[in-house]
Amino acid sequence: MFSFNVAIANPVTVTVVFENLTEQTTVNGIFYITETNQQFDITTLASFTIDLPKKGKYEFRFHSEEVTAFTYYPARITKKTTS
Repeated sequence: MFSFNVAIANPVTVTVVFENLTEQTTVNGIFYITETNQQFDITTLASFTIDLPKKGKYEFRFHSEEVTAFTYYPARITKKTTS
């Protein structure tokens, strides 16, 4: 239901993107980052950015009573390589 785009910096800036596969136009829920003990109240399907303290492995979760959500993200957030 959402994906991540990573811009490398210290801290690492991550963009959370919701991919809506339903006809719902809004969603209410909580987005969790286990390793940093952070939680964000979500009231819209708009993308948002968060800062992670460093490159590494993170567990992201999303809970909502309204929708079933799936997370797709890299197993490890590392430096982006360009060709």
